[in-house]
Amino acid sequence: MRTARYIIIGAVLLAGVVARGAEAAQSADAGDVAKPAAPSIAIKAWRDSARYFANEAHHEFERVLKQPGGDTREVRLGAALSLLSVQPVLPDNLARARATLHELATGDDEFALAAKYFEARMAQAFREEPDFDAAAAGYRALIREHGTNYWGQLALMKLAVLTLYVLPADNAAARLAAVEAMLPQAEPVNARDLHLMLADATLYYERPETDALAHLVAAGKLSEHLPLSETIRADMYVQIGDLSARLGQLAQANAYAAKLAKEFPRDWRNWSLRQVIDAVAAGKKPAVP
Repeated sequence: MRTARYIIIGAVLLAGVVARGAEAAQSADAGDVAKPAAPSIAIKAWRDSARYFANEAHHEFERVLKQPGGDTREVRLGAALSLLSVQPVLPDNLARARATLHELATGDDEFALAAKYFEARMAQAFREEPDFDAAAAGYRALIREHGTNYWGQLALMKLAVLTLYVLPADNAAARLAAVEAMLPQAEPVNARDLHLMLADATLYYERPETDALAHLVAAGKLSEHLPLSETIRADMYVQIGDLSARLGQLAQANAYAAKLAKEFPRDWRNWSLRQVIDAVAAGKKPAVP
């Protein structure tokens, strides 16, 4: 199996397990991680996880587990998740992680929800032969029972990817429709990302470009008040401007070209986007993108 499969993103662990696992959270000093109001006794292990020091993180979780009062649900969850990244990746470690997650998932606290999510993730990405049906079932259960929770929202995004590209479907239109039906359940930032995913999938499956443009514009409107990386924001402006021009919507094309020029004046695509818009405005056929 490829090593990349076994990297657990430290930011997810920290934000989802430590900060959200406590009833209240407070910020640590600048450059530090977010800590629960009652600081985690395994904070060093979580820091190691965030820095991708998987082996060190696992050793620290195991050390804390043996301390008086250290055998908590949080620490057991951390120890299980760290096993997914410990090198070398061994079947026994994955089996131990799976067993611990299954045990923790029977609870009703935040750590139980995290365990349920990672059970589904293991079915999807931590097997020689991925069990996509089991993963989807796990995600659906989280969405159904805890749809507004952090882990339910994370499950929604994973299920969307599986629905668009992996799970059985009659045709591309059915895949797209199934994910569009998820939009009302998504929080604004996730709805924005679903629209971007739907736009990409619409073009990938060679569905109407007008549909892709509608999703891009919806994502653009949501992004006006939401954080978004500069790279993705610039890409989105270019896509909207280019598609709008090619579909004859010149006012919208010019509006997004102006956004690109204002926010990213040194992006070389300012020139290429302007060429497309000017060609359409002159009644000429623009170059193939």
